[in-house]
Amino acid sequence: MGILVRLLELGNEQVYVDCGAAAPFFSPVRFETDVNHASSFGADKILIRALPREHGRYVYSRCVNGEPSGEPWEFNANSSSELDDFQPLIEGANKPGASFMTFLHCQLWQLGKSRSVSLVNNSFGIRSADGGLVKRKLRTVEDIEQVLSEEFGLPRLPVRSAIEILHELGVDILMLIRCKTLTCTCSNRS
Repeated sequence: MGILVRLLELGNEQVYVDCGAAAPFFSPVRFETDVNHASSFGADKILIRALPREHGRYVYSRCVNGEPSGEPWEFNANSSSELDDFQPLIEGANKPGASFMTFLHCQLWQLGKSRSVSLVNNSFGIRSADGGLVKRKLRTVEDIEQVLSEEFGLPRLPVRSAIEILHELGVDILMLIRCKTLTCTCSNRS
């Protein structure tokens, strides 16, 4: 699904504005008139290109460090849908076991700091606009809360509730750290 809108200030031009994608979109993508436009940040690049000889059809692709990331997908700019058309997809995406219901994920682009921050379960990363990446493992729920408060500016996010729900669904986002810590502790004793 691509979120497209028509902007009167651009002569009613249709633009891509999918703010929900974890992708570097910082302004509307003028895919109809700027056919060589690429949205990028550091090593992350998004391309939206017209499909040859298929009027109104476009392909969305993503590359990180010059390598494809995820599967390219197509959309038809001449087709529209209503919110009700997506109800089965929305319901399926919110069921236990669905892709985005099995991990903790927060991402924020901080253009003023020339970086993006990302949290996936207990892995925290800071990617700079020049392509640098710093990653670290968070060992406790308190560490996760602190990162979300200080780095993301989200001090009231219900982190503990989310982690408890994931645990009830069989996903322990801190388990790997606990296992590694136990291994280290046991190794130190011998």
